[in-house]
Parts: sequence; C-alpha cells; structure tokens
Amino acid sequence: MKSIIYIDHDSKMPKYEQLVNSIRNSIRQGRLRQGDVLPSINAIVEHYPIARDTVCKSFQMLKSLGIVSSVPGKGYFVSQTQFANRHHIFLLFDNFHSYKESLFNSFKTQMGENAIIDLYFHHSNDKLFKSLIKEALNHYTEYVIMPMRDSQHFEWMQRLISNQRVYILDVGYTLFGKAYPSVCQNFEKQWYEALKSSKERLYKYETLVLVEWREPVYNLDTMNDAEMIQGFKRFCEEEMIPYRIIDKRNEFQVQDGCCYIIPNNEDLVTAVQQANQKNLKIGRDIGIIAHNDEPLKQIAANTGIATISTDFVEMGRRMADMILKHEDLHIENPSSMILRDSI
Repeated sequence: MKSIIYIDHDSKMPKYEQLVNSIRNSIRQGRLRQGDVLPSINAIVEHYPIARDTVCKSFQMLKSLGIVSSVPGKGYFVSQTQFANRHHIFLLFDNFHSYKESLFNSFKTQMGENAIIDLYFHHSNDKLFKSLIKEALNHYTEYVIMPMRDSQHFEWMQRLISNQRVYILDVGYTLFGKAYPSVCQNFEKQWYEALKSSKERLYKYETLVLVEWREPVYNLDTMNDAEMIQGFKRFCEEEMIPYRIIDKRNEFQVQDGCCYIIPNNEDLVTAVQQANQKNLKIGRDIGIIAHNDEPLKQIAANTGIATISTDFVEMGRRMADMILKHEDLHIENPSSMILRDSI
C-alpha cells in the first residue's frame, strides 16, 4: 500500500487531498493501471491514522473526476487513466456581465485542457448561494467563489468548507480574500489610486459627485460600496476638491461644472441622457467616470467613457495560475483609470 498511498502528517495540505494526489500520481507513474482495484476504505483507515470520512471524501472526489468507479460489494477500481491530471473546478460567479466573460475566458484558457469547469451564478441570493455550495461539496477538486460580501456568509463558509480547496475571486477582499487564497479587488486602494492618477483632468471641475445609491436587493454589495466611498473621500479630501455623494436616486440630476463617478450602468445611461437634454457637453461641461470597463464604454456618448477598472483578463489568468501551481497567496488584482474624453 505504501507504494500507492503516501500521507505526510506534518503537511498543511488536507489529508483527503493528499490521498487523492497519491492515487493520481500512482496512476500517472504506472503503479496503478486501468481496472486495478484500490485498497479498501477499511484497509486505508487501519494502515494510516486518518478518519474513515476522510477516505470516503477522497474516493468520492476521485469518482467525480472519472478516475475511479465503484462496484457494490467489490470496492473501488481505476476506471480511466486519461483523467488523472485533470482539475474539476466549481466556479461560482455572483452574476454575469460582459467584463466577467473576459475573466471566465481567460481563466478557462489558462487552465487548459486538463480542467473541467462547472460555472454557476448565485445572483446575491442567500438561499441560492448556500444551496449551490452545499450540493457541490466533495464533488470538486477546487472551489473558486465570488462570495456574498458580509461577515455572516464568511462565518458560514468557514464552518462548511474549511476542509475544501477554496479560492476567492474578484470581491470580498476585506473578509474572504485574506483568509483564503485569493485574487481580489481592493476597492478603496483601487479608487484612490485611479483618481489620483487622473487628478490633472479632474481639477477643471468644480465638484466631484459620486452616484452611489442602492435598492434593498443590492444590500449585500454595501461592503464594496463602503470601500469605494472611502477611496473617493480620501482622494477628494487630500486634494481639497469639493465633493458630494448622491445616495438617493431622485436627487440625481446632472449639473454644469460637475464630474460624476457612476458605478451603476443604469445610472450611467441616465447621466448621458440628461446631459444631452440639457445640452451639456460630456468632457467639457460635465465629466463622467464609470466603473468596470466594457466594450460599449469605449464608444458611448461619442467620447467614450473613462472607467476605473480592474484587469479582468489578468484576474482570470492569475487565478488559474495559482491553482495550477498550488499557490496559497492573497493577490490584489491590478487596476487603473482608463482615460477617455468623458473627463
């Protein structure tokens, strides 16, 4: 059995993952061939001081990868050796925008042919978020999650999936991104540095206005909102630039001499429409900065819309690289101001 399975009790890697990797390596190196029977669960438990549930979890993961199959009363067998190198990844997005399509395509390309990726969406719905994760437990080699961004869900995830190989993607930097391997946005730093890099263009406006209202359905985004507001306020106060924050939608009316920073695409459309109705030229009479770059923002309003945006292609590539290299890092994804003539 020692030639097939190796468990390092001093390693930080979970024992179920060590068992999975041992069997995959034995297949890769020819010590196990298609049709070979694996040591029984009882034999492994007896030979190594590990829990029966740990061995069952490992075999379930190997089955989900297509590496082994089971026959009642006879045990577990090597079923397909060509799957031995594959990752089977549970990828949970909050929602799907065009910029996240870039992220997904980059992640998929970097993972290459040795990965099966199952993509799900939780749409900031508490019940859906929890049910998707519960149903996925023990069926995947890695879990890449855009989390719900509050402490209650952080604590829930820590209790439920502490023994899984979990990675945090894009959001939740403050809570999740420092507790799990992650590639996330640091919204406060991102907004502050982006505005700082463009301050010469912003000085021509009398007031900077952040349009940041939320309906109840979006309450779970408030952690990111708070970080954005902190970065915005820090910049304005350091540069001594007058600023306002609009937190009620019915108060949103564009005015000459203001530069509007608008995270929400619906509000962005409203701003452009109001500017046209009032004959205010975007980039001269008023400024507009959006959040998260998309192809349409390159040509919108004839000027193109300047954006504060992270590099979603790099985010997807770096997350895949972290999984492939078995890295345990906490990475702030690069971001910048993409300048266009709307400011």
